[in-house]
Amino acid sequence: MQPLLTVGDQVRPELVPLLVWWRRVDRPGSVRTWLARRPAAKALLRDLAAGAVELSHEGLDQIPDTKTVRYVRRILVAAGVLPTHDEHLRRLEQWMNRAVAAIADPKQRTILYRYAVWYHLRKLRARTGLQKPATDGQAAPIRNHVRAAAAVLATLAESGHTLADLRQADIDEWLAGHRVARRAELGLFLRWARRERLTTVAIPVQQWAGPGSRIDHDHRWALARRLLHDDAVPTEDRLAGLLVVLYAQTAARIRLLRFDHLDSGSGGVRITFGTTPIDLPPAVADLFARLVAERAGTDRAATPWIFPGRPWNQPISAGMLRKRLAALSMSTHAARTAALFQLAVDLPAGLLARCLGIDISSAVDWQRAAAGDWHAYAARTAGIASP
Repeated sequence: MQPLLTVGDQVRPELVPLLVWWRRVDRPGSVRTWLARRPAAKALLRDLAAGAVELSHEGLDQIPDTKTVRYVRRILVAAGVLPTHDEHLRRLEQWMNRAVAAIADPKQRTILYRYAVWYHLRKLRARTGLQKPATDGQAAPIRNHVRAAAAVLATLAESGHTLADLRQADIDEWLAGHRVARRAELGLFLRWARRERLTTVAIPVQQWAGPGSRIDHDHRWALARRLLHDDAVPTEDRLAGLLVVLYAQTAARIRLLRFDHLDSGSGGVRITFGTTPIDLPPAVADLFARLVAERAGTDRAATPWIFPGRPWNQPISAGMLRKRLAALSMSTHAARTAALFQLAVDLPAGLLARCLGIDISSAVDWQRAAAGDWHAYAARTAGIASP
C-alpha cells in the first residue's frame, strides 16, 4: 500500500494519516484484496500522491463520479486527510448543476434552477446539517422531481410553448400517455409553477384513503420477540430492528445514532431520539451492553456510531441498513407504520413529537390517520387546506 502513496522515496506528507489509518483497520488484508480488485483505485491513489489529482474535495469533483472515487473519498475523510462533508448533498448539487446546464433556453434554464435549487435544495438544506447529513433516500426523489420538471420544459419547447400556454387538455394528454412524467412528480412541479404564477393549471393532490395493506400488529410483535431473543441474528441488526418496531424510527435516523445518545444511570438506560429521553426495557439495554462488549479490542471500539459503516468511523448508509433488515424478512416501512399507528393512539401529539424526534404537525397527522381521518391526514401532508 505504501508505494501507492509515495512520491520519489517518500510518502506524500498529506497522505501519511491514510497510511496510519490503513495499518489500524481490523482486517488489513481486506484493504490489499480490495486494491488488488480495483485497478482504478490504485491509479487514483497514485494520481493523488503525484498531484495529478488535487488532494481535496474539489479535486475529486473534477473526475468522473464512480463508486471507486466515492469510496476513496470516504476513506480519505475517515483518515482525516480530507474534511468531513455531506456526501449525498454534494453529489446532488453537482447533479443539479449538470441538469440545469443541459437546458438550452435561458428562460427555461432559469425556471428549472428556481425549482431545483430555490425550492428542493433549499428545503433539503433546512432539514440537514453537520450532525444530520443528507441521505440517498432524500436525494433520489429530488432527482426524480427535477427530471420531471426538465421533461415538462423540454416537451413545451418542442412545441414552441411555455408554461403560461399550458391548458388542462395538455395535462390530461400527458397523464393518459405517461409520456412526460409520473403523476406525483408532474403534479408537484405544476403546483409549484402555479404558486410562482408561471401557469394557471395544476393537478389536484390525490387523497390518501388509508394504508394500502392491513396494519399487522401481530407480525410486528412477532418480529420484536425474534429480535429480542434470537442470538443467531447479529446484535447490530437486532437493535436496529427493535428501534423500528418499538420506536418507529426510520433507517435514515437510526444510522446517525451515536453512543452519546445513550445515558446509563441508576435508573437504567435511556436513549434520546428527539428532545425527551426514553427509558429502554432491560432486554434492549442488555443488547446495547452486549454490542459494546463485542466491539471491545477491535478498531470499531473507538467509533462513536452505534451502527458504523465502512470505514468504521462513518455511519452505515440507510440503504445498507434497510437491506440488512430485509434479510430478516422485515420491511422497515411496514414495521414503522404499524409502530407509529400504535404510538399515535397511545401518546398525546406533543409527547409523540418530543420522544420520537418528529415535528408536532407530523405527530398530529399520524393521530388523524390513526383515528381514521384519512382526508384530513392527506390534506395536511399535501400542504393544502382541509375542508
